[in-house]
Amino acid sequence: MRDEADPIVVTVTGGRARGDLDEGVHVFRGLPYAAPLIGANRWRAPQPPPPWEGVRDATRFGPACPQPSIADSIASGMIRWKRASRLFIDTIGNLGAPTGEASLVLNVWTPDPDPEAKLPVLVFIHGGSLAAGAGSQPIYDGRALAKAGLVVVTINYRLGLLGFMGGDDLFPNGLGVANRGFLDQVAALTWVAENIAAFGGDPGRVTVSGESAGAASALAMMTTPATEGLIRRVISFSGAPLAYPHEDCSRFAKDYFAAIGVETADELVALTDARIFKSRPQPQAFFFRNAKRYGALGADHLGYLVAATGTELFPDPPLDFIAAGKARGVDLMIGTCRYEGRLWSITLPLPGALAARTMFNLIGGVMKPRGKPTETFKAYRALMPGASGQAVRERAMCDALFRKPSVEIATAVAQAGADAYLYRYDWPSPALNGAYGAMHGPDIPGVFQTYAEMAALVGPEAGARPAGDALHAAVVSFVKTGTPAIPGAPDWPAYDPETKPCMVIDQTCELRRNLDGPFEAVW
Repeated sequence: MRDEADPIVVTVTGGRARGDLDEGVHVFRGLPYAAPLIGANRWRAPQPPPPWEGVRDATRFGPACPQPSIADSIASGMIRWKRASRLFIDTIGNLGAPTGEASLVLNVWTPDPDPEAKLPVLVFIHGGSLAAGAGSQPIYDGRALAKAGLVVVTINYRLGLLGFMGGDDLFPNGLGVANRGFLDQVAALTWVAENIAAFGGDPGRVTVSGESAGAASALAMMTTPATEGLIRRVISFSGAPLAYPHEDCSRFAKDYFAAIGVETADELVALTDARIFKSRPQPQAFFFRNAKRYGALGADHLGYLVAATGTELFPDPPLDFIAAGKARGVDLMIGTCRYEGRLWSITLPLPGALAARTMFNLIGGVMKPRGKPTETFKAYRALMPGASGQAVRERAMCDALFRKPSVEIATAVAQAGADAYLYRYDWPSPALNGAYGAMHGPDIPGVFQTYAEMAALVGPEAGARPAGDALHAAVVSFVKTGTPAIPGAPDWPAYDPETKPCMVIDQTCELRRNLDGPFEAVW
């Protein structure tokens, strides 16, 4: 409900809050959708936010969820190895707020906080490998999308061990429940359904989106019965659903907690952030060392930051859920950048070719034939004559982790009777003499029009704008109408598994069919 006497005061779950005006856009920051992460609440499903007295100041971002710095969580030494690594980490590592306990908050940008406006809503879930990031990051500023007529929401959710290590059978009284980070996202979407009208949004026209881990999260929200009635559309930027059986996830959590001395509910509640971030072994190292114990989860070598299926939240694997028609007709826009695999060549603290080889071998479990990366490499090399070994591995990693799942999901949505729209973002960044190319991430400044905030990765704004603005236009169109449209580009038809249309977004845009055909035979 809006306060007629003061248009930047709204009434939401918990009480009244005052935002501010930023370039004509009403902005409300740090609104709690769940209780602070204190004591047992750190390990439970999200609890309702406590009410407050008076008018809450919503002009500043709330805390980011507890996490180590991105540089520390990946490899602190990498900044001494490569300039490209340092710039990448510095750009995506700016959280826009300190971390803290009262971090289950969200932010809203709206062009018109009139309940009668009934504007389409875009809820964006940040990336960061489910281990880092925040809705307050400057690269996700919602002003430009709000000026285009959308109500924009960004959210925080529990990360890393706090959000994704657990099992429904580990501790009593709901402590350590599986999928805590995803339960947070459901709670945020529930808050949006109950409150977004106060900001001029239409709760019946909510699109959930995200990039990387945020895209995996958006797809997860599409494939759970918990979001029935909360979502109309989904946009996935460079994501794939990472989902494994609950028994594998729970077994790993039990083993790891025991390894760091946590075997009772009291010991779990006493586990502090400092202990989590400084424990030895760290979760990923422990996982890789013992992967053979964890079934399908261990076989794919992707780590423990995944959705646990066979649970109340995720009763079915994602593709099965969609294929069975349980996604309730949710329409989808989904795509990838052309050279997603460059991410690891840039960020691992090794020379590029060695970094690509190391990562390629590490994730060999997802390669086809399963677990045989050498055969995948040979098949791709035959399709890429003249390409370097690094380029071949980068393309294969891109396809295995991003492109193949995106095409599979588009196919499943289309076959279930909803509309899916497939794209590929081909524009290569010229920054650092082309070191990044069309890597994982340079599409985001186009979506949010945050070119200045990501200049280190995409170079001069003028060069990034043609492709970035095209993607921005497609996003706005899809959120508003359910059909992505780009001015001056060909019509973009819904995905057909027979003809396989895909919009290629670059300085100019081109509709291609069967774009991945030769590589799909390898998949």
